[in-house]
Amino acid sequence: MVKMICTEQVQEDDKIMMMLAIAQGVILVLR
Repeated sequence: MVKMICTEQVQEDDKIMMMLAIAQGVILVLR
């Protein structure tokens, strides 16, 4: 992902990606 572009949409996508990564980690831990 290109981090140089500082747009609100990019930041929102970043938040979604982070949430998905955290959710995956939690699911892996719970399993």
